[in-house]
Parts: sequence; C-alpha cells; structure tokens
Amino acid sequence: MTSGANKPNIVFIMPAQLRHDFLSCYGADFIDTPNIDALAGHGVRFDRCYSEHSVCVAARASLITGMNAIKTGTLHNGQFVRPDYQACGISTWPELLNQQGYRTVATGKIHFYPWEVVWAFNIVLLPRTSAGASYRTTIITFLTKMDIKTDYVGIEDYHHHFGALVSPHPLRCAVDYWTGQTSVRWI
Repeated sequence: MTSGANKPNIVFIMPAQLRHDFLSCYGADFIDTPNIDALAGHGVRFDRCYSEHSVCVAARASLITGMNAIKTGTLHNGQFVRPDYQACGISTWPELLNQQGYRTVATGKIHFYPWEVVWAFNIVLLPRTSAGASYRTTIITFLTKMDIKTDYVGIEDYHHHFGALVSPHPLRCAVDYWTGQTSVRWI
C-alpha cells in the first residue's frame, strides 16, 4: 500500500512450489485460477522469470536483496543474510520501497531468518506466537486451544504416506487459511 495517491500499489505474491504451468493465465487448460488470472490481467505477468537459486532460503535471500547467492552469502537453507547487511552495503527491497513512501507488509511463511529480524518491512504478520517459534509449534498451540487433536502419528495414513495426509481438521484451522484471511484483512 502506498501513502501517495499517484503511486501504484504493489502486491508481491510468492507461493511456495506453484509452477507457472499450473495457472490458467499461463495456458494451463486443466485448471481454472480466476483470481490469479485477474491479478495477472491487471498487473505485470512475467513470461521469463527464473529463480536465482534452487534452494528456497537462498532464493528468498536473493529476492529480498536483489543479489545472487554468492553476494548474499546464503548458499543453503541453514544460512541467511548476515545481520549487519546494511553495514556491508546491502539493501532490501522493502527498505527501498519505504524510502519512496511505501508502507510494506509481509504475511505468511516469509522464510527469512532469523525470525526476529523483519528485514525492513513496516508490518510483519506471521502465523507464529513469538520470535523464534516454529510454524508447527504455533499450529499445535492453536489447535490445542480449540481442543482439536494435534497428534497425527496415530492416523493410519500418516505412516502409509510418509507423514503426508489430508488434514482431518476444518479449513479455518489451516495456517494457509489464517494467512489468507490475515492478508485480505490487511489489504
């Protein structure tokens, strides 16, 4: 969102593991994605866009800084941009947007580390209770408060499908639902 009327709003959506060929705006004919298609129709849709890195945390470090993994020093999922990145002359795009009068917000699994560093976003809305808490801990805490079973080990499909199973809980208990609702409320 912007503070000036003549500046465009920028919504950067970064879904995990969503391939372009699974969106109808990119030609997929086996699925309808009308909301993403509408955003693509009124915004910018990239025809040639490649990840800087094949590992997710390193790719996100490159996205937030605009620098490749060698320059950020983030080469695998156990690393992230050093805490004194500003002293090293590195800026993040939220910082650059803030300098231009934008108000920046991050929601969901932003997957930037360490958790307590907000990387210059004005507002950070994460589905976790405190800095350093994992998503799993937060979800378990949330479900426990609602008196909903949190131990999936006893479910037969859990072992059969190596821990991957359809959630037995209502949609409102999913972290993705919370993230979507929180994002929509803010926007």
